[in-house]
Amino acid sequence: MTFLYILTTKFGALVEDPGIPKVDADGDTVKIVLQIIFGVIGAVAFLMMTLGGFKYVTSQGNPDKVSEAKNTILYAIIGMVIALVAFSIVTFVVGRLS
Repeated sequence: MTFLYILTTKFGALVEDPGIPKVDADGDTVKIVLQIIFGVIGAVAFLMMTLGGFKYVTSQGNPDKVSEAKNTILYAIIGMVIALVAFSIVTFVVGRLS
């Protein structure tokens, strides 16, 4: 905001409405929507871990299938960790804005 004010006063034009859209949603609404989104992401990651476990059990010792199953589990865990970190960051930021 300060940068915009300095920029507009330096060039002699004061902008009353900089064109930034205004949203009626408060922090609680945004927080609830993001909790739902991250909940779905976590559920999908859990489902993928379950699928990877099923692939591992049914691989019958085939090295290619075992490797594929382990990769599925690993990537699902990585996805879940990323979702948890993103949820924590968003919750922290929204908490500070409220």
